[in-house]
Amino acid sequence: MVQADDLCTRLRSLVHSCLSRHLYTGAIFYADKLATISKQSSADVFLLAQVRVACTQLTQMLSMHTSPIWGALQAYFVAKQYRRALALIQNTGLTNCDPRCRYLAARCLAKCKEWEECLVLLGEETEPDEACDKEPEHILGSTLSLNASICLLRAQAYQALDNRGRAVHWYRTALHSDAYCYEAFIALVEVSVGERRRGCLAESGTQQQS
Repeated sequence: MVQADDLCTRLRSLVHSCLSRHLYTGAIFYADKLATISKQSSADVFLLAQVRVACTQLTQMLSMHTSPIWGALQAYFVAKQYRRALALIQNTGLTNCDPRCRYLAARCLAKCKEWEECLVLLGEETEPDEACDKEPEHILGSTLSLNASICLLRAQAYQALDNRGRAVHWYRTALHSDAYCYEAFIALVEVSVGERRRGCLAESGTQQQS
């Protein structure tokens, strides 16, 4: 059984990992669980507050990366200067050598609602064990897999393009790649609820006609 201290350590890492991928819903979820499990530790309550600030204001106080270029990219993204971030990534050729930068560039395209371009940049649709072979191994439950983040973004792009079947497939793939991908879990729940509602409405309409 996982000890409380070990679980708290994992949760802290997950919070930072979600923040580094700009997955703020997941960051808040895990930070909230952390504060509860640590019995409202002052440090963890403060971390939760920081996470909430990061979701609404321009901040990098919790950034795990020290690279000047990476820091600039994060700053542009948080400041919603997506075109500047894209230009910096393209001018430095980072999409070809750094999977994190390719993912961030795709996120910028998604924020600009350029979904087709986003899918093109993400590349061929490979399963998690074939994608991003440069990603370092991560301990399950301590950091969020980059593969899962890419699958999640691909699912969101397909959903925006009204391709529900492909979206569901990639949400499931993201969750299969990393069970801690909270956004994928929530999206699948919402899809399931939506399908049930549509089914109930269709059944109700049929009964009224008869």
